[in-house]
Amino acid sequence: MRRVAGLLFLAALACAVTTAANELAAWEPIDTASLEAPWPRQLEREIEVGRENVVWRQRGSRKEGIFAGIRFQVPVDRPRAWELANDYSDVGSHTEGIRSVRVIDEAPGRRRVLVEAAVLWITLRLDFEIEEREPESMRFRLRNPEIGQYTGYCRFEPAEPNPQSGPATIIEFATQFKPVRPIPVGLALLAERMVLLRGVRAFLETVDKSKAKAILHPMCPVV
Repeated sequence: MRRVAGLLFLAALACAVTTAANELAAWEPIDTASLEAPWPRQLEREIEVGRENVVWRQRGSRKEGIFAGIRFQVPVDRPRAWELANDYSDVGSHTEGIRSVRVIDEAPGRRRVLVEAAVLWITLRLDFEIEEREPESMRFRLRNPEIGQYTGYCRFEPAEPNPQSGPATIIEFATQFKPVRPIPVGLALLAERMVLLRGVRAFLETVDKSKAKAILHPMCPVV
């Protein structure tokens, strides 16, 4: 959960949240049941991103918060998709405002990641709790008593291989934001859609570059 985290949920939160102080010693399981269940009265549509069709879905509720989800396919197998998604090396170059991403605590299957993001003249410190089940799924949570709770999951599912491009993986990413105070739901959903689609485009480009390097590598002389 590194590049996908950076390109998707980090971007979505960079303008909304401050630090939540949580310790691994007091870890509580991350509950995404409301996200993984069907969303009543959700709005769903297909959007073209590059050469791929992306399925976008959303729901806004004053009581339950803002739901946003995106589903797309990448032309690599699941272990490779997971590997590319777990690379923080240059997330700052793809996600506007992200200054640094650091793992600050870690245990088997879980970790805390601290993100520093600049929004206008303010620097935010975003403290995420993350649970991972490689290479199948990850869940994350950010809690703040003044702002609310932001949770989400990302699943990697093997897809039917393409005769031309080979193995493929379906990535499903969904988030729920429950603010402490009322916010403009429509505007928040629009912003969420913009940053998530931008993140998907950047990730698809990363996958394409990775495949191109894999093809060219055998042709390169060993120095």
